[in-house]
Amino acid sequence: MKKFLSTLGAITLVGSNVTSLVACNGKSETNKLPQQNNLESLFYDKHNVFYKSAIWNNKLYVSGTKDDEKKFYELDLNDPNKKLNEIKVINDEIWSLLIVNDELYAGTKYDGLYVINLNDPKKQPEKIKGISNWVDSLLVVNDELYVGGNNGLYVIKLNDPKKQPNKNTIIPDNIPYEKIRLETISFYKDNFYIGLQTNYDQSKGKIYKLNIKTNNFSVFKEKDDKDNEFDTIYTSYVVKNKLYFHTRNSWYSTLENGKLYELDLDDSNKKPIEIKSINCAVWSLIAINDKLYVGGSGGLFVIELNDPKKQARKIFSEVINYSITSLIIDKKIMYITAKNGNIWKWLIK
Repeated sequence: MKKFLSTLGAITLVGSNVTSLVACNGKSETNKLPQQNNLESLFYDKHNVFYKSAIWNNKLYVSGTKDDEKKFYELDLNDPNKKLNEIKVINDEIWSLLIVNDELYAGTKYDGLYVINLNDPKKQPEKIKGISNWVDSLLVVNDELYVGGNNGLYVIKLNDPKKQPNKNTIIPDNIPYEKIRLETISFYKDNFYIGLQTNYDQSKGKIYKLNIKTNNFSVFKEKDDKDNEFDTIYTSYVVKNKLYFHTRNSWYSTLENGKLYELDLDDSNKKPIEIKSINCAVWSLIAINDKLYVGGSGGLFVIELNDPKKQARKIFSEVINYSITSLIIDKKIMYITAKNGNIWKWLIK
C-alpha cells in the first residue's frame, strides 16, 4: 500500500489515515496563542493567502498567493526559524495537492496537472500531458490516480513511467445538456461518489455513483425538492459508511455560506441529513479518533461522530477565526493553514 499525505478541498485518500478538511471565513484581530491546548503558531504573514498543503519527510508544502502573486512554498519543520522557502516552479494557482511516496501532484486553476519529484533539489515540475484547465480533485485507489476537474475524470496508473492519463468516457461531458464540472470524488466499497456541478449559471449539483468494476454510472442522490438538485457540491469525505458533503449556492458568492450533509452509503433510500450547526463555506474535512474536523469560513469545528445529533463545536475560537483552507494530519499532529497567512501546528491528544 502506498503512502498518501495531502490536503485539499475535495480529496479523500484511500488507504491512508490522512484526509482533507474544510474551512469557513471569519476574522481574527490577534495572532497571540494560548499556552494551553498544544496549539503552536508556525508562521504568520498578513500578506499571504494560503490555499492547500501537503506534508512529506517533515516538510510542509503550501500553495497560495502573496500580494496577489501566485506562490508555492516549502516549510522545513526541523528549521527552528520556521522560514518559508519559495519554490518557483508553477506559474499558476495550485488548488489541489497530493503526495504519493516521493512525488507531489499539483492541480492548478488554469494549467492542468503537474508532478514534482521531491527528491530533486531543483523541484523541477513535469506537466502531465492531456489534462488541461481546472483540476479540483485528486484521489488514489488501487495504485491509480484519479483526477477530476473542468474536463471530466482522468485515470493515471502510478506505475506508468510516462504517466499517460486516460479519460473516463463513462461520465458524459453533458448531463444532459449542461457542461459539467467534476468538483469532488470520494470512494467506498468499489464505488466512486462524485459531486458534479451541472449548471454554471445556477450552480446546481448532484451526487453520482460510478462502480469501479462494472463502470455503471448513475445518479445516486438528488435533493427532494422541485428542482431535484443540491447546490454545487464542493467538498466530500467518507467516514466508515457515511459520506459527508458540503454544498454552496455560488462559488463567487460574497456570502460565506453553505450546508453540510451526512449521507448513509449503505442505504440509498435514506435522505441526506443536514448538519445545521455548520452554516458556512467548508473547504476541508478530516477524521481521526471518531471525530470529524471541519475547516471553513467560520474557523475550525469538531463533530463527535458517535453523537446522533452531530452537533458541531467550534474550537480555538479565540485564535482561529479566519477562513481555514486546509487541514492535514501527520501522526498525531494537525497542520492548519488559513486564508489570512497563518499556519498552526496542533498536537492532538
